[in-house]
Amino acid sequence: MKKIYTILAAIVSLGAFSQSIAIYEEGMSVDVSGTVVEVGGGEALHQNFDIVNISGISQDLKCTRLKLTEVSGTTDYLCWGKDAVEGVCYSSGTVSPYNPWTTPDVFTWAPTDTGLLSTYHVANGNPGTAVYRYYIVQNLSDVKLDSVDVRFVSTVGVKEPGKPIFSVFPNPATDHVNVTITNGATDTYRLVFYSLVGEEVLVKEISGGTTQVSLSNFGSGVYFYSISKSGQLIETKRLVIR
Repeated sequence: MKKIYTILAAIVSLGAFSQSIAIYEEGMSVDVSGTVVEVGGGEALHQNFDIVNISGISQDLKCTRLKLTEVSGTTDYLCWGKDAVEGVCYSSGTVSPYNPWTTPDVFTWAPTDTGLLSTYHVANGNPGTAVYRYYIVQNLSDVKLDSVDVRFVSTVGVKEPGKPIFSVFPNPATDHVNVTITNGATDTYRLVFYSLVGEEVLVKEISGGTTQVSLSNFGSGVYFYSISKSGQLIETKRLVIR
C-alpha cells in the first residue's frame, strides 16, 4: 500500500521507501494504488489494470491475490502479463481455492514499462459482494510494492425488466469467450467482432443465457466487439486474444 510520510520523517530517514509502481484502471490516468475500485453487475465481473514501473530501474514482478471478503459458491481468477497480448491467464480452478494465491510466472518490467493485470469474479448464481486485494510484489525479495482492492458487487438474480446485463469473459481470451445475458433478457441480439482497422471478423446472433463463441480462427491481438438490437448499438468494448 502507499505510504504517507511527514516532512520530518523524510529528512530523518533518507532511505525511506518511495513508490516504484503505479496502478491505473485500464485507459485511465489516475493512480489507484492503495484504493478500492468497485465493479458491479451480473454473473461475470472483471476489471483490467495497467501496471507501470515508475522506479527508474528494471523490476521482476509477480502478483499476489488476497481474499478480504468472500461470497460462498463464487469463484475468481486473473490474468497477468507484460503487455496486453503476452502473458498468462490462470483458471479459477488454479486460483480460487487458495488464499492468498501468487502467480507462478514472473515478468520483467523495464523502466516506464506497462503491464496488464486482469481480475475476474464469477458469481455462479450467488449474488453478493466479494473484495480481493491484489499486491504487486518484487520477485526475489517478496516485498509488496503496492496494491489495489477490487470490490466486486454481483447482482445476479436481481431482475430489472428491460435492462439486460451483458458479460463477455474471459478477457483476455484464448480459444473462446462466453457471452452471458442476465436480468431475464429474452430478445435476440447481434454480436460483431472487429479487427483494429474496423473489419468485421465474426457476426453471431445471441439470446438470453450463456453462449460460447469460438475464437479458433482469430489471431492473437486486440479486437473490438459490439452488441446491438434492431440496429441500435447497446455497447462496444475491447477484447484481447492471446
